[in-house]
Amino acid sequence: MQNASKVLKTEPSLQNIKKRYDQLDKWDERLNKNDGFIRWKDESIREASDHFRWIHSFEKQIQEAEQRIENINWLNPLKLKENRLTKDRAEEEITRVKTEIKFHDKKLNYHREKLGFSNEKEFNQMKTQHEAERPELLEKNKNTRQYIRSERNVLHKAEIAHKNAFVRQVASLYPERPEMRYMDFKTATKLAGLHKNGVVVSIETIEKNPE
Repeated sequence: MQNASKVLKTEPSLQNIKKRYDQLDKWDERLNKNDGFIRWKDESIREASDHFRWIHSFEKQIQEAEQRIENINWLNPLKLKENRLTKDRAEEEITRVKTEIKFHDKKLNYHREKLGFSNEKEFNQMKTQHEAERPELLEKNKNTRQYIRSERNVLHKAEIAHKNAFVRQVASLYPERPEMRYMDFKTATKLAGLHKNGVVVSIETIEKNPE
């Protein structure tokens, strides 16, 4: 009880214990949201990084295709057909790859909006900051969860002590029935509610009227 008083900073009554349980539940919910946000941000950054990598890969393909066109020797009449075929294929590849770039750039719009960046430089800055802050955030959440578990344990012990004392108090009204000491808290609460004006209701009456 003394530990519960320190935790609650007030009388460790069942009502105060329940009130603190509710506060801890809300605290847990906030931690779950924090953890969920970190996981979401991890995934969103990973997806955005993948899109940027694809765009860079496709941009390199465009450069290579343009280089193939630039390297064509149009002065050689014997390779005119081959050169035209090389040029056509390179241009087709450029068109296809530009479509792929547009696709990935469009996919990045979601991440731009949600993560708050407008270009790759800003994205990399945001990513670096997140990776630097992430371990501390996770450690803080972990420590907070450990504290909550510890506090719940203290409150649970105080709650059990209260309920056991209440059961003993109700059982003392039935000295002829020593087995009443082993009833649960719910039963004891029900029995206590049947006692009116300090008059003890007989156990026989209770057994005949279970509801």
